[in-house]
Amino acid sequence: MARLRLVSLMALQGLTRNPVLSMATLAMMGLSVFMVNIVLALHTLVGGTVTELQSQVDLLVYLKEEAGLYEVNQAILELEKDDRVRDVVYVSKEEALQKFLTDNPETEGVIQKLGIENPLPAYLQIFAIDPLAHGELAESLKTGPQRDLFLSVQSGDRQTAVITQLLRIAHFTRQLSIGVLTVFLAGTALLVAEAVHLSIFSRKTELKIMHMVGADLNMIQLPFIFEGIFYGIGAVILGSLLLVSFMTITGLESVSVVQENFEWVRILGSELIGSLVISALVSWITVDHYLNHYTNA
Repeated sequence: MARLRLVSLMALQGLTRNPVLSMATLAMMGLSVFMVNIVLALHTLVGGTVTELQSQVDLLVYLKEEAGLYEVNQAILELEKDDRVRDVVYVSKEEALQKFLTDNPETEGVIQKLGIENPLPAYLQIFAIDPLAHGELAESLKTGPQRDLFLSVQSGDRQTAVITQLLRIAHFTRQLSIGVLTVFLAGTALLVAEAVHLSIFSRKTELKIMHMVGADLNMIQLPFIFEGIFYGIGAVILGSLLLVSFMTITGLESVSVVQENFEWVRILGSELIGSLVISALVSWITVDHYLNHYTNA
């Protein structure tokens, strides 16, 4: 424990030897984490919006007046067997009228005053597993064995078109996330390697003396490895603070889709572990390379 405390203190001293360089490295790494989080938040927003819209898009099948309840139930059973169908809801004439009056309360008095009977037909509300299959499903309903029961089939073509565009955007943001993550990993490795290399260079006399007096190799390497680890921890903390500030200022944190789908703990935990592993590994490689070069010189 005392050794770990000593190594940590030596690492912190190394960071404060050149505070400008340390702050610049930390700022660049923090901005990299922030950019990764922004892209992930964008992907979460688009993906969550697509999922929400998919659950709302339905196919409306209006029933003929003479369609019997038995035949309608049989049609529902057949539809529920279809692998493309997620759910089927039957809406009676009375329920259809009630929904219409709820959405258009100003028409209720007119209908009562004119004594108009319920003009709305009963209908089936069909939710497909994949809304993009609405066209195919609607066509099969128009030509299927129950087609004589149906007055008309109405598909949410506009909603489907919107979902198609959002799926394309989601695919783009997913590819963008992979690209930004790759750049983040490479950038983190380069920044840590350069920072540790400069730290070694500024302490080369000290390292030479330690090596000459036979200091433990771990005591020479560990402070620099801990420097890299501190860079990784600081970068994730800074990137997270920037993300929270950005989402608060833009109001993104209050969007229900982001609240429900953006997994803060898993994402930040993965970034922290990734930063620690990369920083420690790159620091070890850099120090090991220097020591081997010095020893062989």
